[in-house]
Amino acid sequence: MILRRRERQPEPPWRQRFDQARTLVLARTDDASVAVRLSAVESALLEATSDRASLVGAIDQLGGHRAGDELKVALRRRPDPTAADSPEIISLRRRFESVQRLKNSLDDLDQRVAATLADLESYAAEVVESSVTGVGTAQQHLDALNGDAAALRAAHAELEAQFPIVTRDPRGGR
Repeated sequence: MILRRRERQPEPPWRQRFDQARTLVLARTDDASVAVRLSAVESALLEATSDRASLVGAIDQLGGHRAGDELKVALRRRPDPTAADSPEIISLRRRFESVQRLKNSLDDLDQRVAATLADLESYAAEVVESSVTGVGTAQQHLDALNGDAAALRAAHAELEAQFPIVTRDPRGGR
């Protein structure tokens, strides 16, 4: 029997920032609901990371890096630029447009993740400051962070609706 070593998934790029902020926050609060809320944010970030990988995979499968070039070459090859598009050009144009939609979704997702991490770090800074000064607006930052988690979950739902093949695991998971 041959045993295969399971490849360890690399840590998401945001993991260290998240863990540092969570450590700062949890060291300064006794409120158990904060840990639950941070876990919800972490789950949303993990889901976003999975969605990102699915989008990148779909873009790669469609030849995203060459879709525009192939369309340009086909458009230049046609003898009459005013003629109706050939089936080849129609197909290349559709592929290019699909790639662009996927790339736009990827950019939107990356921006949402960046905003979530920024809000998390702002919340952590506010918690640290409040623990020292006794004054602060940590609750407002926590509410903003919950809004970010909701936005990430909404982005996931939107991606599932727009690109069901991309975001669903063909083995039945997710």
